[in-house]
Amino acid sequence: MVRLAIVQGLSYTHMAQVQRRWLLPTYAAAYRWTGNRPDAEDLTEWIFHNLGRDFGAAQRVQVVQKLLTELTSEAIVRHWSARYGVMGLNVTASAPTDSRPRLESLLADLTAEMHLALIRRFVRRLPIATIANRLRVPVEEADRHVLVALAQVAERIGFGPTHNIPHRLDDVSAFVTDLVARRPPVRFEARSGMWRAMVAACHIQAAIAGNDLPSRRFVRSLEPASGFVTEPRIWSA
Repeated sequence: MVRLAIVQGLSYTHMAQVQRRWLLPTYAAAYRWTGNRPDAEDLTEWIFHNLGRDFGAAQRVQVVQKLLTELTSEAIVRHWSARYGVMGLNVTASAPTDSRPRLESLLADLTAEMHLALIRRFVRRLPIATIANRLRVPVEEADRHVLVALAQVAERIGFGPTHNIPHRLDDVSAFVTDLVARRPPVRFEARSGMWRAMVAACHIQAAIAGNDLPSRRFVRSLEPASGFVTEPRIWSA
């Protein structure tokens, strides 16, 4: 009881303390919802810019954590609405934490075929044409196989059952191809069914060891000494 009271009384006195504690978890949360480094950097930069611009006197630990959760959720919603036209999102499980989803838990309970398809696509980074060749099916069928598996992963994440598999497989397949190639995906208008599969792909990509760790260059760029003078580039175009 005494220990709890002491923890609750802790405060951050400057942004360097907040960054040391929360930069990695915040970046990991951003990567989990974007699936690629440039977008995750944009979201993280925006979150810490908005957190730091009004940081003055000591801030209680609980207040900072609450603000980080709110800013992370807002950044995720803005990302998907501005870049993929997805509106009315109710983002849950977006708070930065030290625990990260394990790949095994995301792929649990999938059929052996679906599990293998996702491992080949994301972990082994095989082109969809190669997967189709190994399955001895047309590329379109292999694409749909991966998409159905992603829909089940989305349900595991907490989006509920997907009743309609999106018809525009090319857009989702291109999105996955960009994630696997570790580059920012091409932007397009994504419908709800497409968005669920895309977010599932982002979560899988983030669960692969090492993917959701920020570069040293980016960490140095966010040092509090820089003062967050410039507006982050996210959504500035």
